[in-house]
Amino acid sequence: DYYEIKFVLPDGFEDVYWVADGVENLNDNIEDDGYFEDLAQSDNEIFKRIVYDRNTRQYALLIAYKILLTDPAVDLYASPPKLRGYLILTVGLDYLRNEINKNTIGESGFLSVVDNRGQFIFSPKEKITVLTKAFSNQLLGDGFLSQIDNVNQQSGILNNESVLVHSRYLTTNLYL
Repeated sequence: DYYEIKFVLPDGFEDVYWVADGVENLNDNIEDDGYFEDLAQSDNEIFKRIVYDRNTRQYALLIAYKILLTDPAVDLYASPPKLRGYLILTVGLDYLRNEINKNTIGESGFLSVVDNRGQFIFSPKEKITVLTKAFSNQLLGDGFLSQIDNVNQQSGILNNESVLVHSRYLTTNLYL
């Protein structure tokens, strides 16, 4: 379910926003949020990214639509449309989190979603307590979490147990 709709000016200032009951808008300027630079530089009309939402302290799906308009009151006739801002929808990931947490693979396998730094975004909480620095470095060091077209396989130590990890690229900076 979406819980936030906002119109953001090209400089990152939230001009208008609506948030669901119980969600506080802690910041009216997204210029310093990690995704804003990528959004501003994107050539795509629609921008999608899993982001860490500081308002809810959880990961969410952010969908942004570039608003390109010509204003006949100020723009010259036949001027190309200009970027006037972004319509942004923030969607909670509770459904996805629940689906990932309830699925098992074999007797003891499970699904997790990690970012390109090796940080767990979703995983069954009882399964993941410690991601060893050595294992994280192993995953990051050999490009395991930078492959887009392949299903990758890596062995390592997680929670003091030997594990075999398979990864598949989902979207920018996100792996299953």
